[in-house]
Amino acid sequence: MKLDGCDLDIKGVVMRPLIKTEPEKEWVEAEKAGIIPPALYRFYSTAAYFSFRSSPVFLSDPDRMLFPYIGTLTRGIFESLGEADELIQEIRTAHENTYTPVKKAKGRAWDPKAGERTLRSFKHLVVTLIGTLDQFSEVVAVFFYGEIPNLTPGRASFEEIRRFLATPLDKEKTIVSPRLALVEKLHSRLSLEIVKEGPEKEWLELLLLYRNKFAHLGNAMFLKMAFPTKEGDFFTFLPNRWPLIFEKDVTTPGERSEGSIRGFAEDNLVHQDMVEYSQGLLIQLKQVLDNGFEVLCEAYQAFKEFDVNPGIVGSIKKQSKAYEFRYFERTS
Repeated sequence: MKLDGCDLDIKGVVMRPLIKTEPEKEWVEAEKAGIIPPALYRFYSTAAYFSFRSSPVFLSDPDRMLFPYIGTLTRGIFESLGEADELIQEIRTAHENTYTPVKKAKGRAWDPKAGERTLRSFKHLVVTLIGTLDQFSEVVAVFFYGEIPNLTPGRASFEEIRRFLATPLDKEKTIVSPRLALVEKLHSRLSLEIVKEGPEKEWLELLLLYRNKFAHLGNAMFLKMAFPTKEGDFFTFLPNRWPLIFEKDVTTPGERSEGSIRGFAEDNLVHQDMVEYSQGLLIQLKQVLDNGFEVLCEAYQAFKEFDVNPGIVGSIKKQSKAYEFRYFERTS
């Protein structure tokens, strides 16, 4: 069906209610179930549920873009976290149905496609979580316009926030903006979850590596290995590096082995099986968002009566794109 085959001469469209006087049911349920972090729900509530024409002064630009733009980003984060929660369940279910030698020996059922589905769902989880961080970054770019190096409304990414957190703040700045105290607080709160030591060190860097290689080189580029417990249950582990070419360490009879499977696994794999790692990843990301939106809630109240900065809208418009494509001529 093409657009010109539809009746476009209509008087109205069906959409979400524009004016809201109370939180939407799905938001209330998601907050109670722990699917979204508490501070995200508070931000949504602080913004009057992004009800039509409820924007504070600092988001009231003449084009009426900024308030609904922030609302769309906030809903995008909400939906992404719901999707991530479903993907975790898909990973868990697929793992339970994956082939193992024990299942075969005991005549238990398995799904030959389950292993592929596990990795596919994990890839989607990785892309969804990075997208969630980028949406959060876009909100930060609007609220703290010009305060964080290279964080530009319209093309913000969490990579810029990661670089910002990796650098100590310059507290000797000669020009102090009204937003500086909250920028410092954002730096402090996010650093707690991003700049880690111990077993969680570089968790974000590994997530970014997964996203980049999944997107550009495909699922097969990440070797995953399964090991049994003494009870006979098998668990799958992902690499903590790229590239990891297993074949280069394989020896044939008569060749000298340079290491052990234990040594290889401990050096090259995440020390947490794929299901548990995925669950931990989502919990970690929610904590980042909770810390970040806690500061954004405070900023929303503090900036309410500030004048809108026309540079923000200008930056978003500068990044706008439009193309001439209308339809494919061959669809079957």
